[in-house]
Amino acid sequence: MQPQIDIEILASPFCFLDRAQEFNVRLKVELHFRQPITLITTGSIFDPAATFIQNRLEIIDIATGEVVLFPTTRSSTSEENAIPAEQPALVLQPGSGIYDFWTTNPPSGRWREYPFDTSGLAPNRQYTIIYRNNGITSYISGSEPTQSATSSDEPLQAPPLTVNLLTRTAPIFSTRPTLPPPPPITASLTASTPFCALSGTPPFTICLEWTSHSDRAIHAIQTRVIGHNIGLEIRDPARKGRRIGPPSDRLCGDGDGEDGLPDDEERLVRLEKRGDCFRAEYTLGVERKRRGLVNADLWNLAGGKGYALTLRKEKWRWVYADEVGVGDGAEDGVLRGLLEREPWVEWKPQVWFEFRAE
Repeated sequence: MQPQIDIEILASPFCFLDRAQEFNVRLKVELHFRQPITLITTGSIFDPAATFIQNRLEIIDIATGEVVLFPTTRSSTSEENAIPAEQPALVLQPGSGIYDFWTTNPPSGRWREYPFDTSGLAPNRQYTIIYRNNGITSYISGSEPTQSATSSDEPLQAPPLTVNLLTRTAPIFSTRPTLPPPPPITASLTASTPFCALSGTPPFTICLEWTSHSDRAIHAIQTRVIGHNIGLEIRDPARKGRRIGPPSDRLCGDGDGEDGLPDDEERLVRLEKRGDCFRAEYTLGVERKRRGLVNADLWNLAGGKGYALTLRKEKWRWVYADEVGVGDGAEDGVLRGLLEREPWVEWKPQVWFEFRAE
């Protein structure tokens, strides 16, 4: 039996040219063989300094069909781009693994994570990564290479190696100059009663209201967990604002997702003018959740003490409507399609709502 390697190319969906967020290109590799093999990586697709220079992979502008050009030298006086001409051997274990080879924010001391050069990319474009060839010339069976196993000048005798590209769509990524800011909206909290009854009577229902502060129409997708507590956090001011509840978002709802956990829900938001708002409500419960396996929302609260509510980080895709040429009459499907081309923005709303438990 000769060894076989399946390769799949993976990429982050967005590349921010100012490196505000890490962008990665990865290789998912699956080895079909009874034992590990050691690859000679220099000059191959597993040599991160040479891959794009030697056209093992090509990055192509989808709109123009032009190939992105990369620096043509393996070495550089820049410490960031410095990399040895001879690459270490790479041991592949039977089964699959994912290797981070190129990144805009490489950590130091990890040879396989090579700086991804964005100088040839233009902002607000879409690119695809095309596989051309692998450049693998030799390998040995086993996981303890000899001195000769690290040099491409000494071909090694081994059964032929088959390398397949998995028949999946080539990865596509979009470029942006930088991370978009949070949308110009604010959050506020109100309660149904002036205090929180630990008995549950009357119910303590929280209303979360989002309000636009822009004269331009805002369209967005907000993600949350079905049935969860609208992102509420209960904090104890007497303990330096330490979070004491409710239970984890992923365990609070009664959704029918995999393993009984709630599914993610994406809400389409339209705020057409300044002052437009939308609301969500949640009643802090006194009953255990998830068939008694998770504590109640109020299980850590003590009568006669003061507490505060804050919000967890939000995660939105959003645009100004006039930037994408859609009005308030756009169909939901059209608007979702446009918003799905935008990156997620995460931020923590500045909300602090105090209440007393009784």
